[in-house]
Formats: sequence, C-alpha cells, structure tokens
Amino acid sequence: MKRKLFYIAFVTVFALGLGVAGTAAQEGSGSQNGDVVTAALDSAISYQGMLQESGAPVTGSRDMTFRLYSDDACTLQVGSNIVENDVPVANGLFSVELEVDAGDFNGQALWLEVEVGGAILGCQEILPAPYALSLRPGAKMTGNATGATFTAEHTGVGYGSTGVVGISSSTAGVGISGLASAADGGGVGVSGRSESTGGYGIYGYASSNSGVNYGVYGISDSGSGIGVYGQADDYGVQGKSFGYTGVGVYGWAADTSGQTIGVSGRSDSTAAWARGVYGYATATVGQTVGVEGKTDSGSDWTRGVFGYATAGSGRTFGVIGQVASSTNWANGVYGYASATTGQTVGVYGETASATDWARGVYGYATASDGYTFGVIGQSDSTDGVGLWAYGRGGAGGVFTTYNGNILEGWEELSVGGSTSLRFKVEYDGDVYTDGSYHCGVNDGGNATYVDENTGCMYDNAPADFAEMLPAARTLTPGDVLIIGPDGKLTLSSQPNQANVAGVYSTRPSYLGNSQYSSNPEYAPLAIVGVVPVKVTNESGEIKPGDLLTTSSLPGIAMKALPVDVGGGILIYRPGTIIGKALEGLQQKTGIILVLVVLQ
Repeated sequence: MKRKLFYIAFVTVFALGLGVAGTAAQEGSGSQNGDVVTAALDSAISYQGMLQESGAPVTGSRDMTFRLYSDDACTLQVGSNIVENDVPVANGLFSVELEVDAGDFNGQALWLEVEVGGAILGCQEILPAPYALSLRPGAKMTGNATGATFTAEHTGVGYGSTGVVGISSSTAGVGISGLASAADGGGVGVSGRSESTGGYGIYGYASSNSGVNYGVYGISDSGSGIGVYGQADDYGVQGKSFGYTGVGVYGWAADTSGQTIGVSGRSDSTAAWARGVYGYATATVGQTVGVEGKTDSGSDWTRGVFGYATAGSGRTFGVIGQVASSTNWANGVYGYASATTGQTVGVYGETASATDWARGVYGYATASDGYTFGVIGQSDSTDGVGLWAYGRGGAGGVFTTYNGNILEGWEELSVGGSTSLRFKVEYDGDVYTDGSYHCGVNDGGNATYVDENTGCMYDNAPADFAEMLPAARTLTPGDVLIIGPDGKLTLSSQPNQANVAGVYSTRPSYLGNSQYSSNPEYAPLAIVGVVPVKVTNESGEIKPGDLLTTSSLPGIAMKALPVDVGGGILIYRPGTIIGKALEGLQQKTGIILVLVVLQ
C-alpha cells in the first residue's frame, strides 16, 4: 500500500491567550475609583495551519499529535504529548486549541512539532503575540479598564538587565517622559533601579540623528521633587545620543529666579578621587569638552557649573574635568557665562576642606602634546579678567612647572587672530619682557608720578649693572678688562692702561643684552656698582678708598699712583681709573670689593 505524504504549508502560532477575569467599567466605575484589572492566563494556545496530502489540500478529519521542545532541533521534549483526534480540515485549513501546562511557558524559548498519520511535520519556533510580551514571569498590570493608566514592572535579574527602557526614533520624540504633578512632597517623575552588574537604573536611547531629541527627559513641578532619579550600583542614570546636537542627559531648571541648578552633582565619599560631577570626553580628536556649563542669568553668583563635594577629608573634588584629546584647544573643563551683566562665573569651585592640596577647581590636562589646558579662563569684557586669583593671607596665585615656563603673557594681535608672546618667566627664574621695566605706580593716569617708596630692584648681595659685550673666551669673574684691537673685551696686561673698560661681573643685578647671556663669545662687563675684583699689591698696600688701575699682571688691578705734572701738582692719569677700593689688601694678591666707576 502506498504511504500518504502530509505537508503543513503554513502555520500561525499565537501566544498564551488573555481572558479578563473582572470588569472595571460597571456602574460608573473607571479611572476615578482606581479599580484594578487582573490579566489572567488561559491554559490553551491557538494553532492554525494548512494541511496538504500528496500535494493537494486535505478535506475531512485527521488525528494529530503535538509536542513542545526546548531546542530548535526538537530533541529535548517539554511536557507530554498533546493528542487531538478527528481534527476537522476544510480545503486544507484547520484550527485547534492545544491544552498546555502554563508552567512550561516560563520565558524560555519553545519549539512545536506536529505529527499527522505517523509523519513528522517540521519543528517550528513559538513566537509571542505583541501584547503578551509584557506578561513574562514576574510581570503585573494594574490600572483601569479604559486603558488610561498602566504600570509595568520587571523583576528579572541578569547581566545588562534594565529597570525601564525608553526609545524614541522621532526627531522631536521622548524616550521616557515622567511628570510628577504634585505641588509638594518628594515627587519623582521617573524612578528606575537596577541591581544587576552592568545594568541601568534608567536607560534612554534617542536613535534619531537629527533634531533636539532626548534619551531621557523628566520634569517635576514639586518644589522638592526630582525630574529624573536613577539608582544603580553602576550608573544611576545614563543618557546616550548620536545626534549632532543631541543631548545624552539634559537637566533644565526652568525657574527664572532663585539659586536653581540645571544639573547638580554631589559626592559624600571620603575616598580618593571621588567626584561630585565627572565629565569624560573620550574622543581623541575635535574640540571636545569634558564638562560644559552655561548660565544666562544676569544675577550675582549664578554658576555655569557648580560642584559641591561635602566630604571634609580625602581627595574629593567639587568638579573634575578630563579630556583625552590631544587636539589643540581641547578642554578639561570649559565654563561659559554668557550674561553681559552681573558678577557671573563661568566655572566656580569651592572647597571647605582644610587638608593640604584641597582644590576649589582642579583642571588636569593629561595629553603630552598639543595646546592642552588644565584650566582656561576667558573674558570678552573690556573691563573683565580672564583668570582672577585671590588669596586671603596666602598667595594670590601659585604657578609651578616642570621644565616649562612658569608664567607667560600673550597679546592677541587681532580678535580671534594671531598672538605674540610679550612676557615670560622661565623655569629657572629668568624673566623676559618685550617692554620696559617701570618702578612705582601711576597716580590717576599721571605717568610722571613715581612712588619713592617703591623699589625698582632689590638684591641681598653686592651686585652691579652690567652689559653683555663681545669678548674673548678665556675670561672669568673678577677679571679687569680692556677693549682689544678687534673691539672685543680681553684681559688687561700693562699698568695704567687707558683703554680699560671695566670688570667681569660676578653677579649682575641688571644685565643688558641678556639674550647673549649663554653665548660664549660674550661676557658681562660691570659698568657701575659693587663688584668683586682681582687685585695685587704691586704698587703698594691697598687700603679702603684707594683708586685702582690696571697692573702688569693680566686681568688684575693695583693701587693707582698720582703723577707730578709740575709745581707739586699731582693728578691721576685720565681714563685709567677702574674705581675705589671698599676693602684693603695686605697680601700679594686677592679679591676685594670695589665700587666700579670708570674715570
């Protein structure tokens, strides 16, 4: 006898059916009285298909056996066989209701196998109906029958589980919108909590790449309420946006008065590196910003960013901004106070800790190249200050560096244009300036007024005024110098030389032509001042007040002797006097202090 071939050409599987156990709309009940609708689960699933025999639709009745499996190969059976006899089939079409064990539908994936007349017909996955997705284990639905209000809660625990997920693909849509309309109390617009490792209390995803879209947007009208509140072991609230002008997390304090805060970050931890607010721009290119704060208020003490670390110990930070980009003008923290009036603050940091190295604002640029800034201050006001430091009893500002310049001053030659370095203090203490050094202060714009009590220059040791001039290479401090035939400074070599120029300065207080200070072809010539000088008693013992001139020893001075020009008139040879001795010399040679004044 020839065996018949069966074939199910088309199958539709519905998930667990819903049956309403109670009615909420009877006798005027509805959303006003808060009746609860309970979603009950039936014990049957509906299965429909088309049965063909030898390529032709079947009409009649057939015995069928159904089996559930937990794998897509239909080898691991779940539960017992479900036998349906004499199933009516009309023109190939049939429909059955299969009595199943509801305990088998615990959220696991299931596959269905059908046997007709001894023939096994396929292994098909059971898919959920759309509204059955919210009825997984642990879910509950409450609300009114008209559908005005429903709350869904998911208690599943697992890696990456999410308390609430909101997705909006609209350019002006909202992933999750929470409104706490109570005018008092601690109302919460949206509250999400996840205790899962890697999970999110609230995760909002705005997938549109244009428009002002929001991953999570929460509003609270309560005076002490919270627009969005998230609590988790990892991220309380995480917002992500791919739009060019999109916002990952957006906080808006809409009140136009009072000390409102758009986003407030607080850390009560005493552990090192705890942060009130932490912003991290991970892009390695572009003008990225770790944290940007902006305020349009013209009132005093408004803040672009306000971070408050309440812990009294530990390396806590009110605000810390970090940027990993090595591109020019990347900013760890950038604060912009756009108001043109009032005592506005772009970035304001305050710390109440008395511990050493506590910071009100701490900016740290970790990149090793590029024009990176730990903190940058800018003022567009003609009377403003880009960066202002104030110390009450302590230093107004302290600047440290490692091999770089301690301080630099730049002039912007045009608005937004090129700049020129005008002033700098190098790491070894050398000071350079393009302009002149002014002593004293101006009085009401009178540039001729100088406060006589204001000193130009102070030095704790004898020093002088010197000039860097071309010289021989073998010169040393204290040498007596003359002008050589080639115009360069060289050692004196004869008594009473009229071409004497001065003394090699040991420690100049002022140095002209200092750009040549490290050039071996130049030497600092002391022109006037107190200078250590090499001397000899070649012409007699030197006493304080004696005039000094060149000797026969190279680079060494001796006591100058007057010349009788007749009639008992004694004069010193003009142009040969180096200066006056401030100390005496009794031994043959030595070094004494001399008031250098060429005569």
